[in-house]
Amino acid sequence: MTRARVEFVFGKLANIRLQSNLLGRIKTAQQSDPVLQEYKEKFIVGSTKDFSISSNGLLQYKDRVCVPADDNIKQEILDESHTMPYSLHPGTTKMYQDVKAAYWWPDFEGSWNKYLPLTEFSYNNNYQSTIGMAPYEMLYGRKCRSPIHWDEVSERRYLGPDAFQRTSETIEKIRARMLTS
Repeated sequence: MTRARVEFVFGKLANIRLQSNLLGRIKTAQQSDPVLQEYKEKFIVGSTKDFSISSNGLLQYKDRVCVPADDNIKQEILDESHTMPYSLHPGTTKMYQDVKAAYWWPDFEGSWNKYLPLTEFSYNNNYQSTIGMAPYEMLYGRKCRSPIHWDEVSERRYLGPDAFQRTSETIEKIRARMLTS
């Protein structure tokens, strides 16, 4: 993820402008993506009405930015929409709808299933200042050791009323800490 550029203009008015270069990278990558170039040609000759070119030169599908077949860009889009402060950890359904409203790529739903678990793993295992620890640690009382071997027989347990009660109490602690911060 890249840092946003912040520009301060001093005078009678102060202006702060945050701008990501993600759209610029998408535009550049669109030019070398053969599938998107084919859609662009179809738009130019008038054989499709679903695609258009925005005022800044981005290929769009039904007013959504067409994302090239670049795994790094797709992952950055998901990371940004999942970890930005304004997202407030909206959950997978809300996040899916937000990303789907702004971006499009062939096999969007299949890619969603590929990238979302990685994004969630990253979020759940990184320190969150609002709760004072990683969400995984808060919920399970220990740090996550590795994404490998989670499903070993020795760690399988049935969720009973006790586990449900502990999880509910932990969630209430998280909510209380978030309200105080």
